[in-house]
Order: sequence, then structure tokens, then C-alpha cells
Amino acid sequence: MNTTNNIQRPHSHLLVPLGPDTNEIELTVMGWFAAGHELLWVPIFEVDDRPGALAEAQADADKITQRGPYVVRQLTDLYWLPMGIRGWLIPAHLDDTDVICMREAPGEISFGQIRRKGTGQTLRWRDATENEL
Repeated sequence: MNTTNNIQRPHSHLLVPLGPDTNEIELTVMGWFAAGHELLWVPIFEVDDRPGALAEAQADADKITQRGPYVVRQLTDLYWLPMGIRGWLIPAHLDDTDVICMREAPGEISFGQIRRKGTGQTLRWRDATENEL
């Protein structure tokens, strides 16, 4: 789902209308907002096998998590997420999620899922992934 935001007036926004390309994940997220659920955005820091990748990911994590929790109460709160970092979007009324959210550019938010390489199984926030790194 793409959203448009006027940077000069961050409290105004426009959702791309529902249409044949609106997927199930986008409908789910819109339903959470429509129901007034408070959400938490938890950043995902990926580490590959490059030398220094773990230290780089740790530095990114330290910088982003200094701010504290990212509580999302309305759609426009997503415009304050750090650019280019994927994170789990967890509704307060649930204890797990398979929805990720990323701010790709100013005014552009995308939603999706992460799938395991090889199996195609959808990952969830509570799934153990350390052994895959």
C-alpha cells in the first residue's frame, strides 16, 4: 500500500483507494487502523555473512532503539519510522504477527511478509531465526 503525505502538514494523508491490487495484508492493516487498535513497530535487523556485518547491524540497532518504542496509533505515525528499515507491525490485541512494515521513501509505506528461503513458509515475529543467520 502506498500512502501520500504532505511533509509540510504531516497530519494530512491520503490512502490509495481499495482496488483489485489491494492485497490481504493491506486489508488487514487497514482493518487494524479502522478498529482503532494501537500497534507497535519492532525493527528487524538482518545480519549476513560479510565480515563486520554483525557489528554494523548492532550499530544500526543501537541508533534506532535509542528512541524507544515505536507506538503507532494512527496511519500518519508510520511516517516517523526510520527510512529503509523493515519491522514487525504488532497490534496490541495480538501476541504475534506475520506483518512487516517499511517506510521506503517520504510518504511511502509498504506492508508485506517475510518468507523462509527454501520452504516459502511465512515467518512470524515469535519464530526463532537465530540459527538461520
